[in-house]
Amino acid sequence: MNPSDSQSEIRRESAEALRSLPAVHHVLAELGDVGVPRPMVVQVVRARLDSLRRSVSDQRTPVPGLESILASVRRELGEMGRGRIQSVINATGIIIHTNLGRSPLAERAVDAVSRAARDYVNLEYDIDAGRRGQRGPYVEQAL
Repeated sequence: MNPSDSQSEIRRESAEALRSLPAVHHVLAELGDVGVPRPMVVQVVRARLDSLRRSVSDQRTPVPGLESILASVRRELGEMGRGRIQSVINATGIIIHTNLGRSPLAERAVDAVSRAARDYVNLEYDIDAGRRGQRGPYVEQAL
């Protein structure tokens, strides 16, 4: 067998392997609703399939099955949904630690922030005067 024959055989096998990868729409249909906005899901699926195409065409990896592809996409989407901010225990001995979000708020403060965040509030609006107000008086009054 001459070298050009072996090269064309490799290209043919690589093309067959690439054709066996599922289409984006097929992976999306199999995933169903994963609780992440669709544009993000599409982006993750495309990136995963692009990575597989590169690996398969470079003959670095065999073509994984659909279930394996779905599992890797679900895993990545799960990591995205978790976010970076997590609760931790401050065992540093430093009470107001800037790397740990400073200090926790009192439960009353958390409740007040939660109530204020649900609706519009008169942060810079003077209800009695019916016009724009200022934030300062709230702080002054609290002090």
